[in-house]
Amino acid sequence: MSGLKITPKTTPLTTTTTSSSVSSSSIKSVESPKVKSKSTSSLSEPSSTGITKLSKSQSTVRSFDDFKKLLNQQKTDVLKKMSTTPHDKEDPQDPLMKELATAKKNIERAPVLYEHYRLGNDIAGPRMLHRRGQNETENYRTLATLLHSIEMTWEGEGDPTDSLPNLYALDKGLSAENYLHTTGKIYDPVGVEHTFKGKFEGKGGHDMQSNFSWLMGAMHRGEKFELVGPVTEKSLERGSQKGEASALLREIRALVKAGYEVSETKTSGDNTIIVLAPGKDFDPSKVTMLTLGQSAPISLPDENEKQDLEKMGLLDRKFDSKEQNLEMGKKMEELETLSKKRENMKKKFNHENGENLDKIKSWQSTTQIKGDTPLGMKST
Repeated sequence: MSGLKITPKTTPLTTTTTSSSVSSSSIKSVESPKVKSKSTSSLSEPSSTGITKLSKSQSTVRSFDDFKKLLNQQKTDVLKKMSTTPHDKEDPQDPLMKELATAKKNIERAPVLYEHYRLGNDIAGPRMLHRRGQNETENYRTLATLLHSIEMTWEGEGDPTDSLPNLYALDKGLSAENYLHTTGKIYDPVGVEHTFKGKFEGKGGHDMQSNFSWLMGAMHRGEKFELVGPVTEKSLERGSQKGEASALLREIRALVKAGYEVSETKTSGDNTIIVLAPGKDFDPSKVTMLTLGQSAPISLPDENEKQDLEKMGLLDRKFDSKEQNLEMGKKMEELETLSKKRENMKKKFNHENGENLDKIKSWQSTTQIKGDTPLGMKST
């Protein structure tokens, strides 16, 4: 199997065009504005609705009280719309009734939503959009996420991945991904579940609104979003609920509707990274929980929307079956097998005071692990 390589951060990534169906004029180079995390910005306009506009390209919600003010304003906006628009109050599936129910639920769950807004808004840097491998053909996605997490996190520090035993290389990828979850670079539904377990009905504290709140925080900063691999026919659909749009598709819908554009497509080793950045007409102060929900419905896309996504370079219907991804899928299966073997060890080694270090064996063979063991997985 050919080695899986990922370009170190010290080496510029190769910028390529999207699929042949996209004209070069449709891909625009857009730079995302950044805010230094330690700097303070003066208020340029009052936050009567909860959103403080810092500049043309950046906004923020400065406090929990302002965040609740924003959520209450959205409920007021829905009620105002209902006063002039025909609707059926007795039908919970009526579009306006559903909007009102969501607005009320957001207010009830303000603490968890605000925590995820802060994760999205407090720290500078690109965010990652990804989907875990949810079936055999998508298994490569999990490894691609781990490799890109290493690239976004380690910046050349620590032992090179190809000098580590495979299990330790896997651990490095998991450590990098966990760090990105902790710092808000990747949305973390598992973290929401753990933090707010038992405090809200249903799944702890996680639902799509939590995801939108994180997304809104980063969009208010004007941050870029790096998509690990394009969406495919399978990843358009939610893995746990057939007939519904995946969270990844809904994130992309929300970004595009708000004015984000594909600014570049990068190749990093065997990884394909699509960068979404704010377009010239993007206004962060207009991004709210309500607008995100309206622009990113749960319904699956029709053929016209799929074609639009293809023209933007965001959808590649054949991406799952490409050779490089099939190879990455096989490598991820090997790593998962090794990890399960480690978890099932009956006798744990005692490493105190350096004991038994000479007895540690590689899961790939009976030979002792050495630092120069070829592993076929290259990163920083």
